[in-house]
Amino acid sequence: MATGSSAVGPPPDDVTTAPLTARGGDEAIVVLQTVVLFGVALHSLLTGLVLIVQPDAFMRWAGWGVARPSFFAAQGGVFHVLVVALYLRAARRVPERRVLVPYIVLVKTAAAVFLITYYLCVQGFPLILAAGLFDGSVAVVLTVLRRRASRAAARRAG
Repeated sequence: MATGSSAVGPPPDDVTTAPLTARGGDEAIVVLQTVVLFGVALHSLLTGLVLIVQPDAFMRWAGWGVARPSFFAAQGGVFHVLVVALYLRAARRVPERRVLVPYIVLVKTAAAVFLITYYLCVQGFPLILAAGLFDGSVAVVLTVLRRRASRAAARRAG
């Protein structure tokens, strides 16, 4: 028998054969993380586009009235579109989640604190509160899933 590339066994830690599988892992957790991360990517993309374009009908519905050009809103929209790449990378590359998800939780927690504080202290539009609660919920869900994945890995190892 030849040695080298023909060896059969589990893939190394940094390789995954499909986005919904993890080395010896709990597939349900991986699937849930993937769904959440793709959902957050879609949400951020749509939020970013709305902040950049500021369509009049949406702005009136949200309570801001007719939109007026706003550099800072557009800048926030560009930020949202850029972080979509982070969410998609975490969704598609299971081994990198160990590093990316804690940063995503930090981003979502900071966003939730900012939005809820803004709602309470500056402008009490329901959409701002909803966005803050959404971001906080994403942070909680990703934290819970990360802990479950860590526990599952510890059970497999021990």
